[in-house]
Amino acid sequence: GGTGTGNYTSIQSAIDDASDGDTVFVYNGIYYENVNIDKSINLIGENKDNTIIDGGGTNHVIYVSSNWTSISGFTIQNCGSYGRNGISLMYTHCNTITGNIITNNNGDGLYLYSSINNTIMGNIIANNNDYGISLNFCSNNTLMDNTITGNNGVGLRLYSSASSPGHHNNITGNIITYNNGHGLYLYGSSNNNSIMGNTITNNNGEGLYLYSSCNNNNIAGNTLMGNNQGGMYLDYCISNNTIKGNTLTENYDEGINIGSSNSNTVVGNIITNTGSEGIHLTSSVNTIITGNTITGSNEEGIYLYSSSSNTVTGNMVIGTNNDGIGLSVCNGNTITGNTITDSDENGIYLSSSSSNTVTGN
Repeated sequence: GGTGTGNYTSIQSAIDDASDGDTVFVYNGIYYENVNIDKSINLIGENKDNTIIDGGGTNHVIYVSSNWTSISGFTIQNCGSYGRNGISLMYTHCNTITGNIITNNNGDGLYLYSSINNTIMGNIIANNNDYGISLNFCSNNTLMDNTITGNNGVGLRLYSSASSPGHHNNITGNIITYNNGHGLYLYGSSNNNSIMGNTITNNNGEGLYLYSSCNNNNIAGNTLMGNNQGGMYLDYCISNNTIKGNTLTENYDEGINIGSSNSNTVVGNIITNTGSEGIHLTSSVNTIITGNTITGSNEEGIYLYSSSSNTVTGNMVIGTNNDGIGLSVCNGNTITGNTITDSDENGIYLSSSSSNTVTGN
């Protein structure tokens, strides 16, 4: 984009002449290109607001098939549809995507496939036609401090990503907000991931949704507020997840909803002003619900349905519009050491339930 010796009229021509380890610096301007990076370079824009790569509605805007590549300082927009994305990383490792605006693409904003050890940090990912960020068969990636907003699909999606211990993705400090589908969605055996310190607000679906055999994830210290369905939903054969120290407030449906899932731990969360139950458990066993504070639920504070061998202990339930704790068609559960005050109906209510232990409340 500059003048004189060593300058180029297109980004791609500079990349084609570069060698591994080189830096390609791009001056402010609009570049109507579909960029292919197949070598280990640093691609740096002068200013993310004014250095714009426009894909012209065709293909990927930037397609990366190399390792040890970094991309920073761009607005990346207007990819094609049908499997095309703003940035695509395919079978790569150790790449860094930082400080970009990825917006108004017809596919995903940022798409990773079978890629490991990449860092996605400090990007604004907004108003893309499909997912904001999508990870597929990916592990050991770090997604940190990104702002993900207004994407027609899920804000951040993981599919079959991080399937074995020690190969987890770190999702930390991201803001996922305003009119994404679900805020953060894990499904299809996305295991062993760390989801910590994210702010997930005002999305059209669930704030955080785990579906279909997503196990051993650590979900801690997140804020989930004002989502148009529930705050958090774990559904269908999910086990050994830890939900700890999250704040869930003013979500339209349940604060935390767990269905057909076993051996999860829900500990030390603050749940306020939910449209339905604070914590809802259906067809689940061996769940530990302990040390949570639940206030202002429109239905029960904690509600178990068709669930057995669960432990509900040491929770504080205040000011629910229905029962403090309710059990229906439940057997063999332990309800102990809870403090329940100011419920509009019963403190503890059992219906069609037997062989439960209710003590020390």
